[in-house]
Amino acid sequence: MHAEIINYYLKGRIYLHPKLVYLYIGTVHRNFENQGFVFTNDFRINYNNEEHLIIEQNYNPYENLWGPTIQDINLIVGKNGAGKTTLLDILGSIKQERNELFKVKQIQDMQWFAVYHIENDKFVIEGYDPKLIKNIETTSEGDSYDYSFYVKYDYLNQVIHNLNYTQLTEVNLTTDKTDRGKTSLNRKMVSLYCTSNRNKNWTQNTRIGRGTDYGVSFNKIYLQNPKYSNIYNFVVKQYLSWETHSNMDEASCVINLEEVNIEDAWTKEDKVAKIKLNLYKNPALILGFDKKFTLHLYGRMLPSTNKNNERSWTNKQRYIISYLEYMIIGLWTNLITETDKKNIGENIDGIEFIKDGFSNRVSYLIEVIKIVFNVICTNEKYFSDEPYNYDISVIQELVSNLKEIDISYFTSYTTISLNLNTEFNEATHKLLQIIDSYSPSFFGFKSESINVSFSNLSTGQMEFINGFSNLYTAIDIAMNNPQISSILVLLDEPDVSFHPEWSRLYIYNLVKFFENINLDREVKYQLIITTHSPFIVSDVPKEFINCIYIDEKNPNKRVIKKAEFGLMSNFYDIIKSDFFINSPIGEHAQTVFKKLITSIEELDLGESDNEERREFIRKEIKKKEGIITAIGEKIIRDKLMELLNEKKATLFFQNDVDTRINELEKEINLLKRMKEENQ
Repeated sequence: MHAEIINYYLKGRIYLHPKLVYLYIGTVHRNFENQGFVFTNDFRINYNNEEHLIIEQNYNPYENLWGPTIQDINLIVGKNGAGKTTLLDILGSIKQERNELFKVKQIQDMQWFAVYHIENDKFVIEGYDPKLIKNIETTSEGDSYDYSFYVKYDYLNQVIHNLNYTQLTEVNLTTDKTDRGKTSLNRKMVSLYCTSNRNKNWTQNTRIGRGTDYGVSFNKIYLQNPKYSNIYNFVVKQYLSWETHSNMDEASCVINLEEVNIEDAWTKEDKVAKIKLNLYKNPALILGFDKKFTLHLYGRMLPSTNKNNERSWTNKQRYIISYLEYMIIGLWTNLITETDKKNIGENIDGIEFIKDGFSNRVSYLIEVIKIVFNVICTNEKYFSDEPYNYDISVIQELVSNLKEIDISYFTSYTTISLNLNTEFNEATHKLLQIIDSYSPSFFGFKSESINVSFSNLSTGQMEFINGFSNLYTAIDIAMNNPQISSILVLLDEPDVSFHPEWSRLYIYNLVKFFENINLDREVKYQLIITTHSPFIVSDVPKEFINCIYIDEKNPNKRVIKKAEFGLMSNFYDIIKSDFFINSPIGEHAQTVFKKLITSIEELDLGESDNEERREFIRKEIKKKEGIITAIGEKIIRDKLMELLNEKKATLFFQNDVDTRINELEKEINLLKRMKEENQ
């Protein structure tokens, strides 16, 4: 395109949102050597044989293709083992994790750089080994091997001027020129990496922490597990509206209260004697040690004889009281030293507890927790490397919210259970938000816990819900960090367990998801997705698709090329590429599928007008129609039938036209004879 046309479209355009546009891998010891990935259509980018980074402006007709919020959607396709995850590991891993993943023993073991566009002719270049790029001017010999530069690119002379280190470059906090707030440029963007080895621990009561990276480059955060509140929010508000026919009748969110473990103590009397804690001035009143059933010597469950069970406690009351008791007993037995127990015990004895009842118990237990927290917070011996927050307001907030939960959801004195196929419940969502913010082990021990799980979901549902619920983290980060204006989301095979229909709708649902984001400022999202799905590929222009090929002559070498297929491409032009035949169907079915496509394409009448040949082709078509009709998956069946019908129309069009001409000629001749006879 002529330069004046390009300049017309780019004139005055200010890129206020950092965007990844290029990645070059020199060496990372994973079959990638001297390969570049382009993630934009705004520029033509190349790293040439002279080790110069060449950037040329380009007219991009796809602006706003995915709506006003999503900058770009980029796809990485390739066979299993081709290296798709390697690419995301480089872009999304924090420095320490990256060095471990790539077994970096010395800094020279990695050479790569990434380029981010900031605005007009301004870019950020970060990576390992700044000497890789020879056309950067004014770089210092003392620059770190791990670097991030804010640069100006001279498009005319193809020279890069190093302006500053990214972390030392100040930019406006917002786009409002009247706002005098400033932030460092490397805080304007964050990368969120949802890895392929993510675990669905949110279904099984356990959590994995999110790693973060704060250094010279743009921030990087791992997305291993979505927040409980986001899972609940997505399922009830969006998933059920998207999947109106899903079987979610049995799906539920369960919030369990686990009893604090008292070692070698089985009965209530044993536990009271073991802890030596004079709660209520009468430890026999400890409700959390009461059981509706006790284990008999011979293994049978018998009704408990505890007098405390004679009081008419509701499941809700028992749940709240037991939680507070477990909090105190857990700290007492697992953290507090014997030296401090005497002092704490005397202070607890000084708290009045005259009239028993739910409100009085809660107030009393809160006072006890205040005493314990005060001792912990004023004594250095309890300090640790973990940022535990012994704040009584956390407990008060959680208890207050538990009181708001409808009593019908307390299905036992240790369990809150909520069916997910119901209307959104604000109190439950708020409780899950509190649990997300103040993890069950946030007080420095793990014996007391409120554990959250989601049950009766299929593997595909878990994968689907996990992926979209994790995206709420991108929204949370944008809401809570006003300096961030761009978020790069890296998704490693998010559709791996999807039904084909979910894959077909995936990009559409992504666009809908981000369109529904309502922030008080503009934040842009860029998505890079690895996939095997031809349905996803058909929703993305080929300029945004990078294909990783395994070199046939050297299986340890990878070659990167832009796709020859993409937005609205024929399904079969896409599927013929071996990238996509790693599908959710059996190996033999894959073979049949490939042969079927090939045989349809090879149908040919030949050059001669041979009726015998035409009849043979008709029989072959009928056979293929029979095979296609037997395919169980409707999407694949319909697509194959569409391909066959197109082939039929191509083969028999001329023949049908000739036949129709002959028919019309005969009819005309007949009419002429009739006319002559009537004259």
